[in-house]
Amino acid sequence: MGPEKLALLIPIFSVVGGIIMLISYRYYQNVERMAMIEKGLTPADLKKGLVRPKANPSGILTAALLFIGAGLGLVVGNVIGVMLPERFDDGFRVAMVFGFIAIFSGSGLFISYLIEMSQKKKEEGKEEKETV
Repeated sequence: MGPEKLALLIPIFSVVGGIIMLISYRYYQNVERMAMIEKGLTPADLKKGLVRPKANPSGILTAALLFIGAGLGLVVGNVIGVMLPERFDDGFRVAMVFGFIAIFSGSGLFISYLIEMSQKKKEEGKEEKETV
C-alpha cells in the first residue's frame, strides 16, 4: 500500500472516528440521565452542581508540583549532561536525564503530600476548637 492510499485513509478514519465518538457521547449521556431519573434527581440538579462533586484543589497542587519536578529534572539532567566529559556515551546521558526527571517528579509528589497533610492537620485542629 503506497503513501497515496494511506493519505486517503486519514480523512476517512477521522470522520468515522468523530461520528463514533459523538454517538458514544450521546449514549452515555442518556445512560447518565436515566440513572438520575432512577435516583429521583432532575436535570436542574445537574445544573446546580448537586450531582457532580466540585474540583479537588489538592489534585491541581499534585499535578502542578509533578510537572514542576519533571521540568526541573529535565533541565538539571541536561545541564549536568553537557558538563560531563566526553568519555561518557549518549546512552548514559539519556539515562541520567530520565533519572533526574524521576527524582524531581517524586520530590514534587512528596512535597504535595506534605502540604496536603499539613492542611488536613490544620482543618482537624479547627474542627476540634469549634466543637469545644
